[in-house]
Amino acid sequence: DDDGRSKKRDRSHDDDDRSRKRDHRHQDDDSSRSRKREHRYEEDDDRPKRREHQNDEDDDKSKRNRRSKSPEPQAPKEEPDFAPSGKLAQAANTINGTVSKYAEPADACVPDKRWRLYVFKLEKQHNEPLRIHRQSMYMIGREAKLADIRLENVSISKQHAVIQFRKRQVTKDDDSVETVIKPYIIDLGSTNGTSLCGNKVES
Repeated sequence: DDDGRSKKRDRSHDDDDRSRKRDHRHQDDDSSRSRKREHRYEEDDDRPKRREHQNDEDDDKSKRNRRSKSPEPQAPKEEPDFAPSGKLAQAANTINGTVSKYAEPADACVPDKRWRLYVFKLEKQHNEPLRIHRQSMYMIGREAKLADIRLENVSISKQHAVIQFRKRQVTKDDDSVETVIKPYIIDLGSTNGTSLCGNKVES
């Protein structure tokens, strides 16, 4: 009987050990499953962060593209030009049936002083001085129908140059502004050119 009881006790101990091992296995399985779940949750938590980072990069790229594709500065609008052109301009510049190369500027003005033009030939005065204060512009050349000051020399072009009186604003030494009318010499693209005080005048 004692041997039977001891055997029963041993069997019960074996059963207890087996149940403990099973419980330990179950605990290990539960802990590993919970760890896997936590790891999955951590990965899932990282996904929105990655998406946010990707969105930030996309926003930066779009901003850079906008900066690189900045609109070009617009050219200033061309103001309307009501000046005559073509045949109308040619008709406006026609004098005595001959087309003039020159058209007076907007600031052309008849001089308020009595200007004189002295003509020299071989360092000697030639004829009487010319009065050039009665009109705003005097054309010099060989063209009889256009020239106000006609010169017959072959070195002179038909429409050689122009003496143009223009109204200008001049600042004095005391910083005050005065309106004056001054003469200007303008070459009309002549063959031999025009010189003023030894300096060639640009056409």
